[in-house]
Amino acid sequence: MNYQHIFHSGNFADICKHFSLSLLLSFMQKKPQGFCYLDTHAGFGCYDLKSPFAQRSQEYKNGIGRLWSNGRVPELFAEYCAPVMALNPESSLRWYAGSPEWVHYHLRDQDRMILIDSESEAIQSLKTRFVSDQRVIVQQGDGYHGIKSFIAQLQKRSLILIDPPYEQVNEHVKIIDSLRYLSRHCRQAVVAIWYPLKQHRETSRFYHKLKELEVPKILASELCIYPDDNELGLNGSGFIVLNPPWQFAEALTQLLNQLLPYLSDHPKRRCETMWLSE
Repeated sequence: MNYQHIFHSGNFADICKHFSLSLLLSFMQKKPQGFCYLDTHAGFGCYDLKSPFAQRSQEYKNGIGRLWSNGRVPELFAEYCAPVMALNPESSLRWYAGSPEWVHYHLRDQDRMILIDSESEAIQSLKTRFVSDQRVIVQQGDGYHGIKSFIAQLQKRSLILIDPPYEQVNEHVKIIDSLRYLSRHCRQAVVAIWYPLKQHRETSRFYHKLKELEVPKILASELCIYPDDNELGLNGSGFIVLNPPWQFAEALTQLLNQLLPYLSDHPKRRCETMWLSE
């Protein structure tokens, strides 16, 4: 696999994904009972924005760089940016938190975290970072297979993040197959899916396949910093949640509307949330 997330770490799509994930975590933690979080494509715990790879693309400047100013972020987003602030105690911005670090920051004593990735380098990084935390399991392998391997741990309260690199042409098929499996074996699981918004036709096909699952509640959100089908490639960030907690949709809509003007100056920027099924 050629995908290297360090090139894209901290960009606008990462901010949108991690803010949405943080909001979802806060809703999950409104109940005192613990839950199991599983990340199918965990990647690294954190990313060095001063590395040659990150500096080559500098995508973070159009994401976390728009919020960060001399060690401070807008008060409106201070709680959301707490994991990144913790990694950068000085005023300069060097480290960006990956999804594992973002979730681990909020993990309670009663919560558990399962991190899966196919890349040995990422796995070693995660093991080194979380070796002393008994709440965390790190396993190398296929994330979709990992859902089946850990199904027993997921059958109580669970939050699953499916966030693949979308390098394979059949990625959407794998996602749908995993959701179909979960609908049979773990219907109560809250499942979050990040996906890139590039071509409107491709997104519409994905939504159609999701609707065919006949899952009672599927919420989709989109934040686009460029117009649909812009030739630049990545126009926006999508975040789907199956079985979202009560009132999460309203809170997510408010968050995205607050975030959008910080991430884009384009006159055709937009964000919206929609129910694919209710």
